[in-house]
Amino acid sequence: MVGSEAASYIVRIQRDELERQLYGQRTLYVSIKRNWLRNTKLLFIRKAAFIGSGIIDRFVSPGELREDEKKICLENNCYGKIEFARLVRFYPTVAMEDTPVAGQNTLGLHGASLPRSDALQIERLARVRLII
Repeated sequence: MVGSEAASYIVRIQRDELERQLYGQRTLYVSIKRNWLRNTKLLFIRKAAFIGSGIIDRFVSPGELREDEKKICLENNCYGKIEFARLVRFYPTVAMEDTPVAGQNTLGLHGASLPRSDALQIERLARVRLII
């Protein structure tokens, strides 16, 4: 928790294939350990811009994964999979410099928590939000 409100988290999407998986399959394999709870909001950052957000439906631990998914986790140093109840894509993307996290290093933001009010402010900056 950040302050008295529920925390949201920033997750960095590094490659095109991860972005396609996220928006195509509504899943994301994660390598950072957080308390991934249902209804937690995640903001996705790519390079120096926010590309969208998501609401967690459930976290799938390694013991619950299929064999092919376990292999993906091992190859990518992940410890589980997040399935999303809702995803949003921002058009155009929201430049990091226009947000409450302006001036921070994008590498350091991976896994960072922020107040839900900041997450909502970032979402409001998107001109168009495509709900998936």
